[in-house]
Amino acid sequence: MLFRSPVDDIKPVRLSVTRSTSSEASIRVYLDPKRPGKVKPQIFIMQLRKIGGRWLVAAWVPYNAIAIPRGTSS
Repeated sequence: MLFRSPVDDIKPVRLSVTRSTSSEASIRVYLDPKRPGKVKPQIFIMQLRKIGGRWLVAAWVPYNAIAIPRGTSS
């Protein structure tokens, strides 16, 4: 039996820098499945910090935009 990694089912990863300074960066990471339905597309925010001359991952957080239903009031 051949083992298939979930990574085998993902298209090449797309990245976009959302914020950066000389010591910190936030990057939006888009993971898109090759076959729709099996795995849903997902977006993550990766936060990096430069420590001792190396960039280290400080956070890896799922990005969810929650839709606000129409007709709601605060």
